[in-house]
Amino acid sequence: MGTDLIADIVLFASLIGGVLAVGRFLRNQRTELKGDIGKLRTEIKGELGTLRTELKSDIAGVRKEGVEGRTRLEKQIADVRAELRGVEKRLGDRVDAVRDELVETRVAMADRVARLEGRVFGVPLPGTGTDPA
Repeated sequence: MGTDLIADIVLFASLIGGVLAVGRFLRNQRTELKGDIGKLRTEIKGELGTLRTELKSDIAGVRKEGVEGRTRLEKQIADVRAELRGVEKRLGDRVDAVRDELVETRVAMADRVARLEGRVFGVPLPGTGTDPA
């Protein structure tokens, strides 16, 4: 029985030593995990800061491009408006020329009709100062 008791005590002491070793191992693993988590947090914060900076830069670039694009578009619109004004003026000048030509044609036709009436009916031309009587 004495040897059994010693064997039990040795077994119990080994068990306690094993439990204590496992406890130390788990504590060490926990400490390492905390350190790794801290490192990951630091890396994530750094990456987030970098991403925020890049995103702000990209947004600023897009805004700048938008302003430049808007400026280009406004210039193109102004150019088209100026060109349309020129076309409108040229068309207006053509319309005026056609109108003037039409008036001249009407005057010439009225003159011809008056001359024809004068020949056919013996009516003097208006404004000649001759009295038919």
